Amino acid sequence: PSGVGKSSFVQAGFIPRLREQSRWTVVRLRPGATPFRTLAARLVRTDSRVSGRSLLSVQSPEVDAKWAEAVDDLAERLLDSPKLLAFQLEQRAEQGACNVLLFVDQLEELFTHGHDDLVCRRFIEAICSAADDPDGPVRSAFTIRGDFLDRISLGPEARDALTQVTVLQRPGRQELRETLVKPLDMVGYRFDDAALPDEMIAAVGDEPACLPLLQFVARRLWDARDADRQLLLRSAYEALGGVEGALARHADGVLTGLRAADRRVARQLLLRLITPERTRRVTSTGQVLDGLGSRGSAVLAQLSTSRLITVSSASAAQPATANQDDGSYVELAHESLIRSWSRLKRWLDDSREDLAFLSEVGPAAEVWNRR
Repeated sequence: PSGVGKSSFVQAGFIPRLREQSRWTVVRLRPGATPFRTLAARLVRTDSRVSGRSLLSVQSPEVDAKWAEAVDDLAERLLDSPKLLAFQLEQRAEQGACNVLLFVDQLEELFTHGHDDLVCRRFIEAICSAADDPDGPVRSAFTIRGDFLDRISLGPEARDALTQVTVLQRPGRQELRETLVKPLDMVGYRFDDAALPDEMIAAVGDEPACLPLLQFVARRLWDARDADRQLLLRSAYEALGGVEGALARHADGVLTGLRAADRRVARQLLLRLITPERTRRVTSTGQVLDGLGSRGSAVLAQLSTSRLITVSSASAAQPATANQDDGSYVELAHESLIRSWSRLKRWLDDSREDLAFLSEVGPAAEVWNRR
């Protein structure tokens, strides 16, 4: 599920474990808006490092132009011949006398960025066939949200890869406590109040995004730590405003980082997730994006990546509607955003009549669609 810690599992657990066993070069990427160019850029960069020289360290227009030309050429060849990726990675393993791991994080970006079917199919073919020799030095791994899992089975290579899926579930309260306390133990730190971790966990409750919510708070507590006494302080937690205050500050940072046009889309999107009574509304992805234009999906993906919203598969408790053709639904990451995020509260005040209208027309539209 979204926010369960897939990226952390790979980068803080799986990759270090591999490196304990032998020498590995890791090629990491997220597909983003240009998946094949992103992949090619990582390969060209890795190639320059393996050969003992860094093209990126030379600041000259000529080198920049040559590097961009090499990236564009490789991206085009990979799109035309996806199985070329396996050869490229084997070359890097041979040049570096090491194993190579290709790690593609957040593979769902292939779909959230609206790439055409050909690009999606060939990119998935490339990464799933990149490590097709079990005795070879190349391995491939990717993470993907559960609600997109069925969309990657676009060819025999992908279907084979799906037989090796590891499913991560949301951690329970004991696991969340260990997540807060054990990293501190490893560096000789502790909480000045032993009850604080349990209070933080109680504050996130059973939210789908409980792990990222704790991450916001823990990061800020670490920034405000007492280094002399090696303590994380209750006073710093209270100064933050607890989980609610940390999340509101994070939300402001995310919105500030958007372009003006995308902020307007984000405002409309977020308001669709709130009822006139100022509670969270669980809404299908199709409904929340309806009428938001070409940037809607990208903004939705950015808000999801930033953990302000969660996107989940439809369940028995949230059955698919006529507009929910991709089987997913969206909600705010935490109820406290409605109470504590001043920007969102201001938007709600300004849009009171619009929200009331939406609450009436939405059910009417669903009845219309059903009939």
